[in-house]
Amino acid sequence: MKRAPVALPPAEISDEFAFAHRAVVNADGLFRRLGCDADHQAILDVWWRSTHGVYVRFWGPNLLGQNEALLLLALLARAGVLHRDSLRKAHSEERAAQADHLEWLNSAVATTVEVHTSLRQLAESVGLGSGGASLDAVRRSLERLGAVSVWTGRESLAKRTTMQNHQLIKVKLQVDGSLCIALAPLLIDAMLGSRRNNTYVLLSSIVGMPASGYSRMLAIRLSWINPGERGEIGIDRLSEYLWPGRAPTRLEKTKIRAALAVLGQHGWLVKPKEKPSHDVYEITRPMDAGLLAARKRRVAPETPIPSVR
Repeated sequence: MKRAPVALPPAEISDEFAFAHRAVVNADGLFRRLGCDADHQAILDVWWRSTHGVYVRFWGPNLLGQNEALLLLALLARAGVLHRDSLRKAHSEERAAQADHLEWLNSAVATTVEVHTSLRQLAESVGLGSGGASLDAVRRSLERLGAVSVWTGRESLAKRTTMQNHQLIKVKLQVDGSLCIALAPLLIDAMLGSRRNNTYVLLSSIVGMPASGYSRMLAIRLSWINPGERGEIGIDRLSEYLWPGRAPTRLEKTKIRAALAVLGQHGWLVKPKEKPSHDVYEITRPMDAGLLAARKRRVAPETPIPSVR
């Protein structure tokens, strides 16, 4: 029996953890720094090598930017609130019965999670406000996310015709004007506690940073660092998070350093390495009460997972 939707205030959604698949956080070019709507007008085609010998390919007619990233995280956070506890038992039983991870991604349990929400609720949860322009921006972002296909297969160079395909999200408008949004199995797998591919992203910690500048995008991409742990990364690699495929300008590097300073003001510990490190930083991700509670609920991985940046 399908669980009835639960209405949650926007504040509760933003305070919940998004259990995000690492492909969403780590895949270069899936989300990038964009300006106006015209900047979205290019083909999206991004590959990610997952665990269990599964390759993931994201394809869509438009590029995705910061708003799309935040909205997807908001949907994952809300899905976790509505479904995680009720489906965890079925999830573990189904996975135990299905040894093939690729088959699991296309099983019945992995394709039945829906999120009930509204344009206004999503706009407020990602810090866009609730005005008409904000609702239009959310609508356009949902259309871009809904146009993305997620392909999973065995080979990195496989043709799409040989891979399994799902929409990243499917948006259905309800009679009362609310939205019913179905998530791709890849997203659900992480949300339900996939043992090797998920990471935690606290939406409120990102929305609390300035909407302008680069700090929000860097915080999303730097979520490969586990809560309370640290990693080392150079300024050139950080620039690839924002503008994959091209070198940053001197001004852009300056703005990245400014964004790192903003992260430092929001609980991240950012320390430049001594020369001759060439702009390499040691970055520690904060561990607050919400992060600690979520970490205690997480299923321990079968084997240690190396950091992937």
